[in-house]
Amino acid sequence: MGANMRIDSSGRTTRCLTMLATAMACLFLMAREDISVAGIQGSGFYATSYGYISEFGSIFVNGVEYDISAANIVINGQPATESQLRLGQVVTVKGRVNAEGTAGEATDVSVTSTVRGPLANIDLENGTLMVLGQRIRLLPDTFLDPQLHLGGILGLLPGVKVTVSGFPNSAGEIVATRIDLAIGGGASRFTGVMQSLNTNARTFRVNDEVVSYADASLVGTLADGRTVSVAGTVPFGQGVLRATSVEVISGVGGTVDEVGQVEGLITVFNSATEFSLGAQKVVTDADTVFLLEGKTLGPDLGVVVRGTYDSAGILVARQVKVTSLGQP
Repeated sequence: MGANMRIDSSGRTTRCLTMLATAMACLFLMAREDISVAGIQGSGFYATSYGYISEFGSIFVNGVEYDISAANIVINGQPATESQLRLGQVVTVKGRVNAEGTAGEATDVSVTSTVRGPLANIDLENGTLMVLGQRIRLLPDTFLDPQLHLGGILGLLPGVKVTVSGFPNSAGEIVATRIDLAIGGGASRFTGVMQSLNTNARTFRVNDEVVSYADASLVGTLADGRTVSVAGTVPFGQGVLRATSVEVISGVGGTVDEVGQVEGLITVFNSATEFSLGAQKVVTDADTVFLLEGKTLGPDLGVVVRGTYDSAGILVARQVKVTSLGQP
């Protein structure tokens, strides 16, 4: 499987042709006409976008080229520079986009790794890794750290620390867009859906990983079914992650009447009018345009949703377009 994956050897490689065709085919459908905000040269819109870096120049996310020359860049909570950004990293971009939805100016670019920790095992037959109790699903177009060289994923051994960028699917797995060797120190971390909350023992579970939050700083109210970002350590010889921080995540951070562009796999599907991409809730209405290319809207379909955020941070879709994300 590793031989078919993309090796990001230069840091400035181009997108694969499939992703280019998909991105260029996407029409940015601006939402409600009652939005009145200043934008690029007075003609654009404030936006919060979420997706992975598919090309550089400065960066392309969801088919939009963002100028990041003046942006504040943060990677896992630490200040960073443009040179530290990599293809396949999942980013939240805040800034402005033009009226055509083809270009933007970013004020903030934030990278948060989906999983960071020691590799437990590799299942080459099924194309998966296990890291901190989280199953990582590999695809032929997953970007790989050039430090893995020609051995690709075969160059990894249990115990080696890796950093994974990707999107959750409906089974709670992470569909990887990029895998890097984790260099240096830093806490282990992962993002996933909380289960089996025990307020007496002060523990919960995310997939196969048990978390103790007894000494953790908490942001938000803990409850089963909520998406949480967890950071901490696993003491030697123990199987429980001792969290230093737990944050409840309710979306990608869009604010009321901002334009939103969010990519992901449909993880929760209640109906065609109400579904979720990970922690981001989406609603559609009679004005929503669906560009599904013959696919059926439902769990694990990869889509880019474009619209505006309401006062609760829910993305009100004006366009739902299928992508190749998650396809084997």
